[in-house]
Amino acid sequence: MAIQTKQQIVDYTLELLEKKPINKITIRDIVSGCGITRNTFYYYFHDIYDVLDSTIDDTIRSLEAENTSESPDIAILNIISFMSKYRKVWANLLKTMGQEALSEYIMKRLHHIFLDNIKMQLGNRELSHTDMFIVCGFFEEALFGVLVRWVKGDVDTQSAEDIEHIVERIRVLFQGVMELLLKNGLANPDAQFES
Repeated sequence: MAIQTKQQIVDYTLELLEKKPINKITIRDIVSGCGITRNTFYYYFHDIYDVLDSTIDDTIRSLEAENTSESPDIAILNIISFMSKYRKVWANLLKTMGQEALSEYIMKRLHHIFLDNIKMQLGNRELSHTDMFIVCGFFEEALFGVLVRWVKGDVDTQSAEDIEHIVERIRVLFQGVMELLLKNGLANPDAQFES
């Protein structure tokens, strides 16, 4: 019952976020739509932003759990796919938060995924801190850039099939890019930061 109530709050909040900016949604809207009390809402969440944080963090954790050594970039692709399903939510967050704040919000949640992915691909080899920062930043910025262009309508995709096609194209186009960046970093170490 408790899990169902928490999920009901999440689902209804996402539904509201598809219709209007987060700063126009009230706790009253959520509890009224879910048929629960304010105390019940506060049992699970501190505020509306906590609902969003929890939803994104839980989704990222579950998508990371699907990551396998056979396909180390599967978590990243799954996250892109998840994000693409909530275009209106991201559009409203972009309007409310602005591009810089939304970028910081997303990067904070995705940074460790890219770091873990890089470390997994490196195995027992090491890249300099600077090179790790550059490679991680490259993928974070690329992912966020695609998301923002898509949300703003620069990429014309509406249907689930279109979204899946875009995710598949990202997989095809970026296949081997991380391996090449890491190979180049290992072959040409950052001498300035070598110990």
